[in-house]
Amino acid sequence: MKVTAETFSRITNLVESRITPKRFLHTLGVLQTAVELADIHGKDVWRASLAALLHDSSKATNVNEDAKKFALVFGDHPYLETEMPQLLHAPAGAWWAYAELKVDDGEVLDAIAWHPTGHRNPSDTLLILLAADYCEPTRDFPGVDEIRAFVRRDLRGGVKELLRRKLEYVQNTGRPLHPSTQETLLSLEGE
Repeated sequence: MKVTAETFSRITNLVESRITPKRFLHTLGVLQTAVELADIHGKDVWRASLAALLHDSSKATNVNEDAKKFALVFGDHPYLETEMPQLLHAPAGAWWAYAELKVDDGEVLDAIAWHPTGHRNPSDTLLILLAADYCEPTRDFPGVDEIRAFVRRDLRGGVKELLRRKLEYVQNTGRPLHPSTQETLLSLEGE
């Protein structure tokens, strides 16, 4: 799929119609941050912007069936094997992008499908999306400004730090943590 300004505008309207206004505001913040990070770090701005725009596109839909369809075409996805339904929007969104919008860029689809946790050896697009989703402008929690500055200086180092903080936060709240978050961090630390 060739992404043009017209295509991007059409996709933006479709995404806005699928999610809540609050989620759309978050999506626009992720988009803005992803474009900035891609530009700062010399990465593909169109890839980063498309992944950012689509990352939560299935947040307000019935995700179970679309997540299963994603797995049938692209292989098993560990989010389907957990008791964490909040993660299923990611592979479901990648499926929607692929099946309905004809997005055929594997790096973009991978970033959408894995953006909540990442995975071993993440692409630049996935790193940008992890960072942008964590620290976009509507996020307001202790330490977010520090992470915003860190990912602008050092994308990989900043993502490592935000994953450490995410792990610590989840452990402190007693909520379950998907193992892919730890695997992503270990992969980045082992570089």
